[in-house]
Amino acid sequence: MRTMVGPGRRWSYSGLSQLTGIDQRSLQAYASGTGCPNLSKFKRLLAVLGPELARDIDKMYGWLPRELDRRPPGALDLENLRRQLKDSLAVLDAMQAQSVDGTGGKPS
Repeated sequence: MRTMVGPGRRWSYSGLSQLTGIDQRSLQAYASGTGCPNLSKFKRLLAVLGPELARDIDKMYGWLPRELDRRPPGALDLENLRRQLKDSLAVLDAMQAQSVDGTGGKPS
């Protein structure tokens, strides 16, 4: 919220206060991190500031906005899949080499 509200930012404390009905002192506390809105006030802030406010909170929890991940839902990470397959094949090759009995390279 501190990147969105305050002097030189998109929203002023007084303007946001008028639109949400939350006093300026509380808004300043929320922006500085010394206060936390209850659910009702958070919903009023969200209605005015939009989803960008929720994204900041989501980032604190480690959740990334979908637009940062350009792959469609359910898409495979082919590079990761390739690495996993390579590692799995190396394990299988090692297991096969151990099971060869030395008579013509045939598995036992």
